Amino acid sequence: MKNISIDNTTLYISWTMSLFAGIAIGILCAIAWYELPRTAPDTPQEQTSQIWRVTALDDLLDAIRVVETGGEFDPDNTYGDRGRALGAFQIHEIYVDDANRILGWDKFSYEDRRDRAKSREMTAIVIQHYGKGDIETMARAHKCPTARYKESTKQYWEKVKLHLR
Repeated sequence: MKNISIDNTTLYISWTMSLFAGIAIGILCAIAWYELPRTAPDTPQEQTSQIWRVTALDDLLDAIRVVETGGEFDPDNTYGDRGRALGAFQIHEIYVDDANRILGWDKFSYEDRRDRAKSREMTAIVIQHYGKGDIETMARAHKCPTARYKESTKQYWEKVKLHLR
């Protein structure tokens, strides 16, 4: 067996590098833990806020569907805008493309506009992306995402507002 001698300088450098590596790993773990989403709200106010957001979005989607198709017997097969919009939310093909772009992959097909659950999900994705949490802006974004702040979508918001619970 050979004796390996390590001088004090080498030992000090190895110990220092190990210490810094440990600190760096600790900092990275702390950052990762801090960035993780919380599984449940901490306070009753946060719980109420989250419940309100879900309820408000559901109510908004219901109101948009009513405005788009009214009292249609079969809204999933309803055509509008001279045959270019389809389904309970009267979605155009470009809206489907936009939902897929927002998601970053092709989740929805044009035929999904006939499926009420998928068209509702598609609408929720698009209006939340453009609306930034404001109910009025989300409703106006459904009418025209690029013109959500223009006067031309104000009348649409007034119609939707009448059907909100």
